Amino acid sequence: MTIWQVVMGAIPLLAVLGQTPAVIEGPRTMEPADTLRQAGVTDTLKKPATDSLTRLSTDSVARPAYLSVVSRPAEPFMIQRVAFVSDFLHRLNYQQTPTQQAFDSLSRLTYPRERYLRMLFNEDDPRLNARSGRHSPAYQTLVDEFVSTIANDTAAVLLPKDTEQLFGEVEYAVLYKNTPQKVTFFLKRNRTDSYSDWKIIDAEAPFLKASRTDTMRLDTSRRNDRSLFIGSETHETRFLNLFNFLRNRENLLAFTLSAYPVSKTLIRLSKAVQDGSLTLQQTQKVHLYLDIRRGWLLKLEDFHREKENAGWLITDLYSVEYRTPLPAALSRYMKWSASSKKPD
Repeated sequence: MTIWQVVMGAIPLLAVLGQTPAVIEGPRTMEPADTLRQAGVTDTLKKPATDSLTRLSTDSVARPAYLSVVSRPAEPFMIQRVAFVSDFLHRLNYQQTPTQQAFDSLSRLTYPRERYLRMLFNEDDPRLNARSGRHSPAYQTLVDEFVSTIANDTAAVLLPKDTEQLFGEVEYAVLYKNTPQKVTFFLKRNRTDSYSDWKIIDAEAPFLKASRTDTMRLDTSRRNDRSLFIGSETHETRFLNLFNFLRNRENLLAFTLSAYPVSKTLIRLSKAVQDGSLTLQQTQKVHLYLDIRRGWLLKLEDFHREKENAGWLITDLYSVEYRTPLPAALSRYMKWSASSKKPD
Protein backbone atom coordinates (compact mmCIF):
# COMPACT_ATOMS: atom_id res chain seq x y z
CA MET A 1 0.00 0.00 0.00
CA THR A 2 1.42 3.42 -0.93
CA ILE A 3 1.24 6.44 1.34
CA TRP A 4 -1.26 8.06 -1.02
CA GLN A 5 -3.50 5.03 -0.70
CA VAL A 6 -3.51 5.56 3.07
CA VAL A 7 -4.25 9.28 2.76
CA MET A 8 -6.98 8.84 0.20
CA GLY A 9 -8.59 6.11 2.29
CA ALA A 10 -8.98 8.61 5.16
CA ILE A 11 -10.51 11.50 3.22
CA PRO A 12 -13.99 10.02 2.61
CA LEU A 13 -14.12 8.78 6.22
CA LEU A 14 -13.56 12.33 7.48
CA ALA A 15 -16.19 13.61 5.07
CA VAL A 16 -18.74 11.15 6.47
CA LEU A 17 -17.89 11.99 10.08
CA GLY A 18 -18.32 15.69 9.34
CA GLN A 19 -21.87 15.14 8.10
CA THR A 20 -23.52 12.98 10.74
CA PRO A 21 -22.74 11.26 14.05
CA ALA A 22 -22.47 7.61 13.19
CA VAL A 23 -20.96 4.27 13.98
CA ILE A 24 -18.55 3.23 11.24
CA GLU A 25 -18.54 -0.50 10.74
CA GLY A 26 -16.90 -2.95 8.36
CA PRO A 27 -13.34 -3.98 7.56
CA ARG A 28 -10.90 -1.59 5.95
CA THR A 29 -9.88 -2.75 2.49
CA MET A 30 -7.13 -1.59 0.16
CA GLU A 31 -8.28 0.68 -2.70
CA PRO A 32 -7.65 -0.89 -6.12
CA ALA A 33 -4.99 0.91 -8.13
CA ASP A 34 -7.48 1.62 -10.95
CA THR A 35 -9.78 3.52 -8.57
CA LEU A 36 -6.93 5.67 -7.32
CA ARG A 37 -5.74 6.44 -10.84
CA GLN A 38 -9.28 7.47 -11.83
CA ALA A 39 -9.34 9.80 -8.82
CA GLY A 40 -6.17 11.50 -10.04
CA VAL A 41 -3.70 9.95 -7.57
CA THR A 42 -0.42 8.71 -8.95
CA ASP A 43 1.74 5.98 -7.51
CA THR A 44 4.41 7.89 -5.63
CA LEU A 45 6.80 4.96 -5.93
CA LYS A 46 6.78 5.38 -9.72
CA LYS A 47 6.19 9.11 -10.07
CA PRO A 48 6.41 11.44 -7.07
CA ALA A 49 3.65 14.02 -6.92
CA THR A 50 4.01 16.31 -3.93
CA ASP A 51 0.98 18.41 -4.82
CA SER A 52 -1.47 15.57 -5.53
CA LEU A 53 -3.45 16.12 -2.33
CA THR A 54 -3.88 19.85 -2.93
CA ARG A 55 -5.06 19.30 -6.51
CA LEU A 56 -7.62 16.66 -5.54
CA SER A 57 -10.95 17.80 -4.09
CA THR A 58 -12.68 15.65 -1.50
CA ASP A 59 -15.85 15.47 -3.58
CA SER A 60 -13.96 13.84 -6.45
CA VAL A 61 -13.25 10.71 -4.41
CA ALA A 62 -15.96 8.04 -4.51
CA ARG A 63 -17.25 6.95 -1.10
CA PRO A 64 -15.83 3.48 -0.34
CA ALA A 65 -18.38 0.68 -0.33
CA TYR A 66 -17.18 -0.66 3.01
CA LEU A 67 -18.50 2.35 4.96
CA SER A 68 -21.97 2.12 6.46
CA VAL A 69 -23.92 4.48 8.72
CA VAL A 70 -25.76 2.81 11.58
CA SER A 71 -28.26 4.69 13.76
CA ARG A 72 -29.00 3.16 17.14
CA PRO A 73 -31.72 4.08 19.63
CA ALA A 74 -30.69 5.25 23.09
CA GLU A 75 -30.13 2.47 25.60
CA PRO A 76 -32.75 2.31 28.40
CA PHE A 77 -30.19 3.26 31.05
CA MET A 78 -29.40 6.43 29.07
CA ILE A 79 -33.06 7.48 29.22
CA GLN A 80 -33.42 6.80 32.95
CA ARG A 81 -30.18 8.45 34.14
CA VAL A 82 -30.42 11.86 35.81
CA ALA A 83 -28.25 13.68 33.29
CA PHE A 84 -28.35 17.21 34.73
CA VAL A 85 -29.12 18.90 38.03
CA SER A 86 -32.16 20.44 36.33
CA ASP A 87 -33.39 16.88 35.64
CA PHE A 88 -32.89 16.05 39.31
CA LEU A 89 -34.99 19.06 40.35
CA HIS A 90 -37.78 18.11 37.94
CA ARG A 91 -37.90 14.61 39.41
CA LEU A 92 -37.67 15.84 42.99
CA ASN A 93 -40.57 18.19 42.27
CA TYR A 94 -42.50 15.33 40.62
CA GLN A 95 -42.87 17.41 37.46
CA GLN A 96 -41.36 15.21 34.76
CA THR A 97 -40.98 11.51 33.97
CA PRO A 98 -37.57 10.09 32.99
CA THR A 99 -38.51 10.82 29.36
CA GLN A 100 -39.08 14.49 30.32
CA GLN A 101 -42.84 14.31 29.90
CA ALA A 102 -45.23 16.04 32.29
CA PHE A 103 -46.89 13.68 34.76
CA ASP A 104 -50.42 12.53 34.04
CA SER A 105 -52.71 9.97 35.68
CA LEU A 106 -51.07 7.06 33.84
CA SER A 107 -47.46 8.03 34.53
CA ARG A 108 -48.29 8.58 38.20
CA LEU A 109 -49.32 4.93 38.36
CA THR A 110 -46.08 3.92 36.65
CA TYR A 111 -43.96 6.11 38.94
CA PRO A 112 -45.62 6.51 42.36
CA ARG A 113 -44.03 9.47 44.12
CA GLU A 114 -42.38 7.57 46.97
CA ARG A 115 -40.83 5.08 44.57
CA TYR A 116 -39.78 7.93 42.28
CA LEU A 117 -38.00 9.65 45.17
CA ARG A 118 -36.15 6.48 46.13
CA MET A 119 -34.90 6.23 42.55
CA LEU A 120 -32.96 9.45 43.22
CA PHE A 121 -30.74 7.70 45.78
CA ASN A 122 -27.57 5.81 44.94
CA GLU A 123 -28.79 2.22 44.91
CA ASP A 124 -25.25 0.92 45.44
CA ASP A 125 -24.96 2.64 48.83
CA PRO A 126 -24.17 -0.24 51.25
CA ARG A 127 -25.95 1.61 54.07
CA LEU A 128 -29.24 0.98 52.25
CA ASN A 129 -28.56 -2.70 51.55
CA ALA A 130 -29.48 -5.02 54.42
CA ARG A 131 -27.22 -7.76 52.99
CA SER A 132 -24.12 -5.64 52.46
CA GLY A 133 -22.63 -6.08 55.91
CA ARG A 134 -22.45 -2.29 56.17
CA HIS A 135 -26.18 -1.64 56.42
CA SER A 136 -27.02 1.39 58.56
CA PRO A 137 -30.46 1.24 60.23
CA ALA A 138 -30.04 4.88 61.30
CA TYR A 139 -29.42 6.09 57.75
CA GLN A 140 -32.19 3.85 56.39
CA THR A 141 -34.59 5.46 58.89
CA LEU A 142 -33.42 8.92 57.83
CA VAL A 143 -34.04 8.11 54.15
CA ASP A 144 -37.47 6.64 54.90
CA GLU A 145 -38.47 9.76 56.83
CA PHE A 146 -37.22 12.05 54.07
CA VAL A 147 -39.13 10.14 51.38
CA SER A 148 -42.32 10.12 53.43
CA THR A 149 -42.05 13.83 54.27
CA ILE A 150 -41.45 14.96 50.69
CA ALA A 151 -44.01 12.58 49.16
CA ASN A 152 -46.71 13.97 51.46
CA ASP A 153 -45.77 17.62 51.00
CA THR A 154 -48.81 19.59 49.87
CA ALA A 155 -46.96 22.36 48.00
CA ALA A 156 -47.81 22.60 44.32
CA VAL A 157 -44.08 22.69 43.55
CA LEU A 158 -41.70 21.47 46.24
CA LEU A 159 -38.79 23.63 45.13
CA PRO A 160 -39.75 26.36 42.64
CA LYS A 161 -37.32 27.22 39.86
CA ASP A 162 -34.37 29.40 40.85
CA THR A 163 -35.19 29.27 44.57
CA GLU A 164 -32.87 26.44 45.56
CA GLN A 165 -29.59 26.96 47.37
CA LEU A 166 -26.87 24.95 45.67
CA PHE A 167 -23.37 24.49 47.06
CA GLY A 168 -20.35 22.80 45.52
CA GLU A 169 -17.41 20.88 46.99
CA VAL A 170 -14.45 20.30 44.66
CA GLU A 171 -11.31 18.39 45.64
CA TYR A 172 -8.13 18.81 43.60
CA ALA A 173 -4.81 17.00 43.60
CA VAL A 174 -2.07 19.66 43.65
CA LEU A 175 1.66 20.02 44.03
CA TYR A 176 2.78 22.43 46.73
CA LYS A 177 6.50 23.10 46.53
CA ASN A 178 6.76 19.83 44.57
CA THR A 179 4.98 17.82 47.28
CA PRO A 180 1.63 16.12 46.46
CA GLN A 181 -1.26 17.59 48.46
CA LYS A 182 -5.03 17.96 48.32
CA VAL A 183 -7.09 21.15 48.22
CA THR A 184 -10.86 21.38 48.66
CA PHE A 185 -12.93 24.36 47.54
CA PHE A 186 -16.43 25.17 48.73
CA LEU A 187 -18.63 27.25 46.47
CA LYS A 188 -22.16 28.61 46.31
CA ARG A 189 -24.24 29.31 43.25
CA ASN A 190 -25.06 32.99 43.45
CA ARG A 191 -28.08 34.54 41.75
CA THR A 192 -28.73 38.16 40.85
CA ASP A 193 -31.49 39.79 38.81
CA SER A 194 -29.44 39.59 35.62
CA TYR A 195 -27.18 36.53 35.90
CA SER A 196 -26.00 33.58 37.99
CA ASP A 197 -22.50 32.36 38.76
CA TRP A 198 -20.56 30.33 41.30
CA LYS A 199 -18.73 32.07 44.15
CA ILE A 200 -15.98 30.62 46.35
CA ILE A 201 -16.94 30.76 50.03
CA ASP A 202 -14.01 28.88 51.57
CA ALA A 203 -11.30 26.27 51.10
CA GLU A 204 -9.43 23.57 52.99
CA ALA A 205 -5.65 23.31 52.61
CA PRO A 206 -4.20 22.15 55.97
CA PHE A 207 -0.65 22.05 54.57
CA LEU A 208 -0.64 25.87 54.21
CA LYS A 209 0.69 27.21 57.50
CA ALA A 210 -0.13 30.59 58.98
CA SER A 211 2.28 33.44 58.40
CA ARG A 212 2.60 37.12 59.29
CA THR A 213 1.64 38.06 55.75
CA ASP A 214 -1.85 36.58 56.04
CA THR A 215 -3.59 39.88 55.43
CA MET A 216 -6.13 40.45 52.72
CA ARG A 217 -5.06 43.02 50.17
CA LEU A 218 -7.88 43.15 47.66
CA ASP A 219 -7.76 44.79 44.29
CA THR A 220 -11.33 46.12 44.30
CA SER A 221 -11.55 46.65 40.56
CA ARG A 222 -10.23 43.14 39.95
CA ARG A 223 -12.67 41.63 42.42
CA ASN A 224 -15.62 43.30 40.72
CA ASP A 225 -14.47 42.49 37.18
CA ARG A 226 -17.53 41.05 35.39
CA SER A 227 -15.25 39.25 32.91
CA LEU A 228 -14.02 37.03 35.75
CA PHE A 229 -16.78 34.67 36.81
CA ILE A 230 -17.30 30.96 37.37
CA GLY A 231 -20.11 29.92 35.02
CA SER A 232 -23.43 28.94 36.58
CA GLU A 233 -23.53 25.51 34.88
CA THR A 234 -19.86 24.58 35.26
CA HIS A 235 -20.79 21.95 37.87
CA GLU A 236 -22.02 19.84 34.93
CA THR A 237 -18.39 19.69 33.71
CA ARG A 238 -16.80 19.01 37.10
CA PHE A 239 -16.19 22.74 37.61
CA LEU A 240 -13.94 22.96 34.56
CA ASN A 241 -14.29 26.76 34.64
CA LEU A 242 -12.67 26.91 38.09
CA PHE A 243 -10.00 24.41 37.04
CA ASN A 244 -8.96 26.68 34.16
CA PHE A 245 -8.81 29.76 36.38
CA LEU A 246 -6.53 27.91 38.80
CA ARG A 247 -4.31 26.79 35.93
CA ASN A 248 -4.09 30.40 34.76
CA ARG A 249 -3.12 31.58 38.27
CA GLU A 250 -6.03 33.98 38.56
CA ASN A 251 -6.65 35.84 41.81
CA LEU A 252 -9.05 33.56 43.73
CA LEU A 253 -10.34 36.51 45.74
CA ALA A 254 -11.95 37.76 42.52
CA PHE A 255 -14.43 34.88 42.83
CA THR A 256 -15.55 35.35 46.44
CA LEU A 257 -18.82 36.74 47.77
CA SER A 258 -18.37 40.44 48.46
CA ALA A 259 -20.26 40.43 51.77
CA TYR A 260 -18.90 37.18 53.21
CA PRO A 261 -15.66 37.32 55.25
CA VAL A 262 -12.70 35.77 53.44
CA SER A 263 -10.93 33.06 55.46
CA LYS A 264 -7.18 33.09 56.07
CA THR A 265 -6.95 29.70 54.37
CA LEU A 266 -8.40 31.18 51.20
CA ILE A 267 -5.98 34.11 51.39
CA ARG A 268 -2.99 31.76 51.72
CA LEU A 269 -4.30 29.59 48.91
CA SER A 270 -4.77 32.57 46.62
CA LYS A 271 -1.18 33.67 47.22
CA ALA A 272 0.18 30.17 46.60
CA VAL A 273 -1.71 29.91 43.30
CA GLN A 274 -0.54 33.31 42.09
CA ASP A 275 3.14 32.94 43.05
CA GLY A 276 3.31 29.48 41.48
CA SER A 277 4.25 27.55 44.62
CA LEU A 278 1.01 25.59 44.20
CA THR A 279 0.24 23.95 40.87
CA LEU A 280 -2.92 22.12 39.90
CA GLN A 281 -2.77 18.45 38.89
CA GLN A 282 -6.29 17.08 38.46
CA THR A 283 -9.86 17.09 39.77
CA GLN A 284 -10.39 14.33 42.32
CA LYS A 285 -13.97 14.63 43.59
CA VAL A 286 -17.03 16.79 42.98
CA HIS A 287 -20.10 16.92 45.22
CA LEU A 288 -23.10 19.23 45.31
CA TYR A 289 -25.23 20.12 48.31
CA LEU A 290 -28.85 21.08 47.67
CA ASP A 291 -30.75 22.88 50.42
CA ILE A 292 -34.46 22.29 49.82
CA ARG A 293 -35.45 24.67 52.66
CA ARG A 294 -37.48 22.15 54.65
CA GLY A 295 -34.88 21.13 57.17
CA TRP A 296 -33.19 18.85 54.65
CA LEU A 297 -29.97 19.22 52.70
CA LEU A 298 -29.09 16.67 50.01
CA LYS A 299 -25.57 15.67 49.00
CA LEU A 300 -25.37 14.80 45.30
CA GLU A 301 -22.79 13.04 43.17
CA ASP A 302 -22.69 12.47 39.41
CA PHE A 303 -22.34 8.72 38.75
CA HIS A 304 -21.09 7.72 35.30
CA ARG A 305 -22.09 4.09 34.81
CA GLU A 306 -24.07 2.03 32.32
CA LYS A 307 -27.20 1.43 34.36
CA GLU A 308 -30.49 3.21 34.99
CA ASN A 309 -29.50 4.38 38.47
CA ALA A 310 -26.88 6.87 37.25
CA GLY A 311 -26.23 10.58 36.88
CA TRP A 312 -26.89 13.03 39.73
CA LEU A 313 -28.00 10.97 42.74
CA ILE A 314 -28.33 11.49 46.48
CA THR A 315 -25.38 10.07 48.41
CA ASP A 316 -26.13 11.58 51.81
CA LEU A 317 -28.83 13.38 53.78
CA TYR A 318 -28.39 16.18 56.28
CA SER A 319 -31.25 16.89 58.66
CA VAL A 320 -31.70 19.92 60.89
CA GLU A 321 -33.82 17.84 63.27
CA TYR A 322 -31.18 15.11 63.60
CA ARG A 323 -28.31 17.65 63.63
CA THR A 324 -26.36 15.79 60.97
CA PRO A 325 -22.93 17.47 60.76
CA LEU A 326 -22.12 19.32 57.54
CA PRO A 327 -18.62 20.12 56.25
CA ALA A 328 -17.28 22.89 58.49
CA ALA A 329 -17.02 25.46 55.68
CA LEU A 330 -20.68 25.02 54.71
CA SER A 331 -21.81 25.04 58.33
CA ARG A 332 -20.01 28.36 58.94
CA TYR A 333 -21.57 29.94 55.88
CA MET A 334 -25.09 28.82 56.80
CA LYS A 335 -24.75 30.17 60.33
CA TRP A 336 -23.49 33.48 58.95
CA SER A 337 -26.29 33.59 56.38
CA ALA A 338 -28.95 32.92 59.02
CA SER A 339 -27.56 35.52 61.41
CA SER A 340 -27.24 38.07 58.60
CA LYS A 341 -30.79 37.30 57.43
CA LYS A 342 -29.51 36.72 53.92
CA PRO A 343 -32.11 35.01 51.71
CA ASP A 344 -29.38 33.37 49.64
